[in-house]
Amino acid sequence: MIDDGQRANEERVAKLRSNSLRRLARKSNLELRHSDSGYSLIDSIRGHVEGRRDMTLDEVERYLTQHRR
Repeated sequence: MIDDGQRANEERVAKLRSNSLRRLARKSNLELRHSDSGYSLIDSIRGHVEGRRDMTLDEVERYLTQHRR
């Protein structure tokens, strides 16, 4: 069973990771967005990278590290 303190810590870690990936995306001229269905990377012409709107943070990180511009 997860207590409130542990849950809060996990949420904080996820927020920090999201912010870190958002900065990494900006370096590649991309924008990281979050919705109810997941994360997406938006390019300069406002298109979804790989047509995806449902990426996990792991998938975002993998894409950003493999496709550094």
